[in-house]
Amino acid sequence: MLRNMLRGAATVFVALLFLSTVLLLRPGAAQGATPSEMLEKAIYTEETVGNVDEAIKLYEQVIAEGKTARNAAAQAQFRLAQCLVKKSKQADANAALEKLIKDYPEETQLVAKARKLLPGKLELVPAPWQDHEGPADESETGTASKSHVRLHGRFGDARRQGCLALLGPHDRRLERDAKLQHRPGRKAKFAPISSRWMHSLLGDVEAQYKPGAVELKDLRKNTTREITLDELAFDNEEAAELFRRLPLAVGYKTGLPLVATLGIGKISIELEVTAKETVEVAAGKFECFKLVLNIGQTFWVSADEHRYLVKFEAGGAVAELVRIWHNEPGKPVKFEGNGIGLTLPERWSAYVAPPMTEEGDSKSILLLDVDATMLFGVSTIAPKGDDQGKTPKEVVTAGVEKKQKLLKDFKVREPGVKESTLAGRPAASYTADYVDGEKKTVQLFTQVRGEKLVVSFEATVAADKFDAASKQFTAIVDSLEWK
Repeated sequence: MLRNMLRGAATVFVALLFLSTVLLLRPGAAQGATPSEMLEKAIYTEETVGNVDEAIKLYEQVIAEGKTARNAAAQAQFRLAQCLVKKSKQADANAALEKLIKDYPEETQLVAKARKLLPGKLELVPAPWQDHEGPADESETGTASKSHVRLHGRFGDARRQGCLALLGPHDRRLERDAKLQHRPGRKAKFAPISSRWMHSLLGDVEAQYKPGAVELKDLRKNTTREITLDELAFDNEEAAELFRRLPLAVGYKTGLPLVATLGIGKISIELEVTAKETVEVAAGKFECFKLVLNIGQTFWVSADEHRYLVKFEAGGAVAELVRIWHNEPGKPVKFEGNGIGLTLPERWSAYVAPPMTEEGDSKSILLLDVDATMLFGVSTIAPKGDDQGKTPKEVVTAGVEKKQKLLKDFKVREPGVKESTLAGRPAASYTADYVDGEKKTVQLFTQVRGEKLVVSFEATVAADKFDAASKQFTAIVDSLEWK
């Protein structure tokens, strides 16, 4: 029996030895596995098992061991790039493709595939916009609240302004090519000088660009951080103008390094022109290039010499070109709409917001402050029956009592609610202080009761900027005309 037990044990030992030998001989499991065998295992791990991280490690092993098997190493390099795309590491994927082109020029088919996947070299064409050009876009999220956003700006000079209506203004300055040519060591690449992005809820950040870095200062938190830039990066808020300066054509691809100053910092987006489409909007019918971004956004840019931004989609938001105008430098801006006329300071503009209720009884106008100092709104509404027989002072005073319950430390300055006459009609106004978060804020309010319309002007401004803002507010209110 002992002899049989020993014989059985020997059989088990031989079986285990055989099994170990089989395992050692599996592709990639032994030091003697060929690059081709390791490549097959990597492909199996990626496509069948679905373990992208492990596949990346195996592809890197093939590349490292591929000095004597260049075809396998080149394929591994190509597939490594595809894995990096799956991991949303587009910049690393591009670098892997560029390495393939550089290190394996003899692999002509793979090199050709790599070149097709790589974005084209970023080159800019001359600016297509005219001095003092201003495009107007309107958008809505499609939600029940119908949040409307207005994008506005001037493109002709070195200072670029913009506003997001109802959300808060932002401002930025860009270098023009002519100015850049006089700066040694810097290229004429539409490089940003500085930007400021203000949002009533999200924050207030100022960016200062310098060679190789951008300094971001949070003006509310009083903190500063610096981001290193390995290459020229553009401010996220100039992206729309940047699209207009690209050599657009169907099939065109490129990568854009951007800095999102109010958010995550440096980002890289991939852009591709997928089609040429006819787009009809309020401003007219345009032949457009369709620009698809890898961040879920799509832009339509006119294919003519103007390269107007005609349409924009992102998630539930849709923006369409409404009109194009040219402001004359050095002259005030005339506005007419919603039954009134106003004279605005130079470079300001006005946005007539769609009705916020289905009845549409109240209409709003947002006045866009070029210096991003005030949030300034004007509303027009037909006189209410409940207010008949009341003076403007009585109506406005009732409104003050409501605001005292809604706003922290809301207090009207002396001499309280004042009566006056504006545009030949009775009016009432006040100036009040309150606290917004931790910030001392001032509200300026005036209401004018016309025969067919009640017009209310309301602006809010930081307390330390009140003096200059109040003069502009008064001048705009005094310019009221009935249309």
